[in-house]
Amino acid sequence: MSPPRKKIAVAIGVPSNSGSFTTTVDGSDVYNASGYTGDFKGSGLPYTPEFSGNIDAQYEWNWGDRLKPFIGGTLVYLGGQNATFQNSVLVANEFKIPGYTTVDLRAGLGAQDGLWKLTLFGRNVFDKDYTTSITTFRGRHAIGSSARKSASEPAGTK
Repeated sequence: MSPPRKKIAVAIGVPSNSGSFTTTVDGSDVYNASGYTGDFKGSGLPYTPEFSGNIDAQYEWNWGDRLKPFIGGTLVYLGGQNATFQNSVLVANEFKIPGYTTVDLRAGLGAQDGLWKLTLFGRNVFDKDYTTSITTFRGRHAIGSSARKSASEPAGTK
């Protein structure tokens, strides 16, 4: 009989991005999603939050001679961002995407020798609704969001 073996694994990811726009490689004009053009120097890069992070933890143990059950979860935070270029002069507030946090959970059973594993996985288990993208098409804002819903509204109504 194998000795009882318990294992906790934790992983943390904390990227930081303070990138900003300076100029195009060829010097051509740049338009933001609101249709403004101009000097976007200093604008944050679209779809690039300054801060995001995640933490993942999993606990596993031996069960008898052959099985290895496990449980785990992941918490993900994505900070607020803008879907287009923006600065204090050339604004695009209607393209701001708020930050959000989601939680994923998992549990399963595998072979101690690693030959097979069965996993039950729940993504966004608290059903957090969040925006993933905002764009303009034919005068309307199209708002992409979590799988639960999406929306479209006339431009300038936000």
